[in-house]
Amino acid sequence: MFGHYITNEDELATLSFLIETDNGIEKMDYDKYGLWEVRLKRFYFSNVYGSSEPNSPQRNTRTTQEAFEKNNTVFFNHLYEIISQETCNIRRIYLAMDRLSKDGDFVSRKNIGIYNPQGQRFKM
Repeated sequence: MFGHYITNEDELATLSFLIETDNGIEKMDYDKYGLWEVRLKRFYFSNVYGSSEPNSPQRNTRTTQEAFEKNNTVFFNHLYEIISQETCNIRRIYLAMDRLSKDGDFVSRKNIGIYNPQGQRFKM
């Protein structure tokens, strides 16, 4: 685990997985799929996203956009297998970065990429 000091000026950021169905786009309901949000995000950061620090143990081979998309395609193929057991008609899964206030309130969202289950591919 890790921690850091947060000042009154600091903003927080977190990843969000959003699911698009025929009914619209909603933030993933982790409990519905038997997933633990913290564990999934830790796994994602450690094994898929990786670190940009050259000496980090979480550094991966993601040195190009193509490599990043390939790593995410593998991850999202597996994630889709899990969530499609509970949710029908998944059109897309979005990976987004949410900015939060120091109190944890939503400020803004930036989409990082989109997984298309029909094409089985993640694209930035």
